[in-house]
Amino acid sequence: MEKEKTKDEEESMRMRQQREMVTLRARRAPRTPSYTETVGQSPSLVEESYAEGERQKETVIKTALRFPLGTVIDGEHWPPIFTPENVRSAKAMVPRADDVFICTYPKCGTTWIQHIVHQLLGKTEYETAVDDDENDNVACQPSSSSHEKSEEDEKKAMCFVSPMIERMGAAYSDTIKTPRVLKSHFTYKNIPKGGGAKYIFAVRNPKDCLTSYFHHNRNFKIYDYEHGEFDVFFKLFMDGKVGFGDYFDHLTSWLEGIEKAEERILFLKYEDMVADLHSAVVQIASFLGGKAAEIIENDQKLAQIVEASTLASMKKNQQRWFPNKQLHRGEFIRKGGSRDWKNQFGYEQSFEMDKKFRERCAGTAAAEWWHSEMAWNVSRPVVAVEPISEVSSYSSSGFCSASPLSFTSSSLDLSSSLSSHLRLPSVNPESDLCYSPAVEGPLDRDRVDSLQFPFDSLKIDDATEEQD
Repeated sequence: MEKEKTKDEEESMRMRQQREMVTLRARRAPRTPSYTETVGQSPSLVEESYAEGERQKETVIKTALRFPLGTVIDGEHWPPIFTPENVRSAKAMVPRADDVFICTYPKCGTTWIQHIVHQLLGKTEYETAVDDDENDNVACQPSSSSHEKSEEDEKKAMCFVSPMIERMGAAYSDTIKTPRVLKSHFTYKNIPKGGGAKYIFAVRNPKDCLTSYFHHNRNFKIYDYEHGEFDVFFKLFMDGKVGFGDYFDHLTSWLEGIEKAEERILFLKYEDMVADLHSAVVQIASFLGGKAAEIIENDQKLAQIVEASTLASMKKNQQRWFPNKQLHRGEFIRKGGSRDWKNQFGYEQSFEMDKKFRERCAGTAAAEWWHSEMAWNVSRPVVAVEPISEVSSYSSSGFCSASPLSFTSSSLDLSSSLSSHLRLPSVNPESDLCYSPAVEGPLDRDRVDSLQFPFDSLKIDDATEEQD
């Protein structure tokens, strides 16, 4: 009897161990994702849902690794819609004596300067441009004639009346009435020269330029980069493999061109224009001469042009610059000012750009520019109590001339005009710390990041453009 009882106990223990083993295996088994555990859901629906999730993951990965579309013409990188015929014809075109070329790398204030020049010359037909999409919203049932009118109005946009010569070609540029205001992202080597034309060359620090150009590529439909990743674009920019090529090649080529003093060139820094728009307008008008120089003698007209060139003014009626249907966001002008790059760059990327900047700009005037604008951390300087109007001119104004410019390395002091009015901090671009006469001792990252950058308090609301 006792023997039977022992057998029953052993059997009971064996069955209990089996149950525990089954439970343990169930716990270790991979579970179906929670979103498939809907009551009554069929196995086929579960599989489809899982497959869709995998497809979405794959799409996200592909989007993150996507490059902006582009093309290569004669070994140079261009946006995808550029053609060999137009690029080559633009290089060979013959300038007219009263041409004004706005020459920049993308996102260095191109449209901003175009707008100022057009106002000074009284060529403001683009102000009446109306986008196709906006017209359709106004007219409930647009007729064919109204559609034709909207296309005609669209052609008044800045990108058509003041064309980029390498995009539109020499034949189209020749249809523009004199005086022509032409835009180009050509290097100095490629820009058409001669004939007494005038050139306005503007630069912007490479970190803000890169950041603005990243958003530009995501906004313009032609690049198919609406959801592109910053890290991918950063690498392309650093390698010079974005539309219009290498930033540093463009910058150094124009500095060499200015030193040659073969053409009439006005040099501008984007950051100086942000700090003192009034002086920038006066400087541009003086360089253009004639009607433009006469306009600025009238204080009221000058004030009107300055006001129309502020960021707030330029954000209105944005179809003036490009037709909205070419953009994802419908806004061409995004943001103005400096140091927006801090919202995109990682510390390693900032260091990498600093290193490249020092290497590529060594021995040029640019090596001494943008210490505060490019520093990872910047402290607030002490601002002298002086009206901004007293900053009468830029240190670069000596290079504004009606004759070929005298431009030597020894005389090339193009630091900001504000330098005599501000006590700026000394910044070591390789260091995590910066020093300021306004604050004793080194500033750690947390302390510095809590301080406001000087341009934020110096008429930043009057800055214009993330523009090109």
